[in-house]
Amino acid sequence: MGNRQNGRPVTTLLDFKLQAEKWIPEIGDNRCSVDVYFSPAEFFNWRRTRQLARLHANWIEIDLVEKAQDYSAEVEDEVVKEVFAQIAQSGLPVPTGYVLSGSGGVHLYWAYEAVEAYRWRVRQWRLVSRAISKCLTGGRYWQVDKAATHGPARVLRAPGTIHGRTGRTVVSKLGGPFYTFDSLANQLGILTEPPKKKDAQSKEDYKRNANLANNGNPNHNDQSKQTRKHTIGKWWAKTYYHVLNNIQQGVSVGKRNNTAFILFIALKHMMSEEKALEQIKTINNRLIKLPEEELLRNLSTARKVHYKFRKASLAAWLDTLGISSNYLFVTRKPAALNRGEIKQRQVLAALKVAQVKQQRTLMIIGQAIENLVEAGIKATQKSIAQVASVSVRTVQRYWGALKGKDDISSTLYISPPYASI
Repeated sequence: MGNRQNGRPVTTLLDFKLQAEKWIPEIGDNRCSVDVYFSPAEFFNWRRTRQLARLHANWIEIDLVEKAQDYSAEVEDEVVKEVFAQIAQSGLPVPTGYVLSGSGGVHLYWAYEAVEAYRWRVRQWRLVSRAISKCLTGGRYWQVDKAATHGPARVLRAPGTIHGRTGRTVVSKLGGPFYTFDSLANQLGILTEPPKKKDAQSKEDYKRNANLANNGNPNHNDQSKQTRKHTIGKWWAKTYYHVLNNIQQGVSVGKRNNTAFILFIALKHMMSEEKALEQIKTINNRLIKLPEEELLRNLSTARKVHYKFRKASLAAWLDTLGISSNYLFVTRKPAALNRGEIKQRQVLAALKVAQVKQQRTLMIIGQAIENLVEAGIKATQKSIAQVASVSVRTVQRYWGALKGKDDISSTLYISPPYASI
């Protein structure tokens, strides 16, 4: 959520809602807020350790062992009792609260007032996590997930959301003490004083946080340099948005694999592999339409290999997709346009934006219809409008286009009579 440094939103509320709304087999119905995760930390931009801005808590993630995967309330109670017994026996500070993840797992939190995530502070954060986790030795049904526990950029299930496999709600239990970072670390025997000698790393942290405090941008002083400097991330971001803009009308059958492949490579240069995989699955569901099994098989090599294409190689890929690669070879600023040309381009741009918006609305309404049909609910114009979060008038405006689609049966839709005015 929120905006990037360039002002673009990470996601829209509508996209977030659509991604978080899923069919729950255990309930037999669609639910919103399914399998939603959050990070207790704050970040300058992407959710990466080197982008950490502030720390709010330490946590321990408890997972069930394989023999307890078919968990019950009794197993959950036993895990919680054993965990707190080991906390008391080892003399650990009492957690601020804990979360029942919905599948038998438990997440314990030691929350405190936010502290700046200097690199030396992040190292101390890891020491705190290790000091807590080494006192929890596991039990008959549970163990500590150390990878998730010792990673300050990891995400955990958000309380109040729904576990997609079990259909259970994620529940939080609060009431423990609220700490400061120093008080928590000192109780565990960890010194929290900053390094006395300012090495190059500490100076870099100081400049980054000072710039952020002064103007809200950690790289403010270097902005003039960055606008002229070529970076791989910006280069691939430009490729990603260029390809995405060219497939808004869908992808033909023979080009689906290559389209998914090049988009995934671009995403991997922009974010973590896990996030890139989530994003390409969303794009595939909406635009590319490959079966998920085929999509994962097609991306298996790209997930292992970090591709670095030259411009000529990337241009050849784009040519196979029927997408122009001219933007890769623009080396000089084009000549200034006269008023007539500017106005003409503005008109064309407005028409293109309108077309994209129409396709997006049509896609959202189509997804709403699919959700209603899967749930066994009559897809009337009113019910479609409610699920798609649009007005009935909007659904009526797109009705002809929906009923004309080859892959949508007109018998699925019941058009209600117009109300007399």
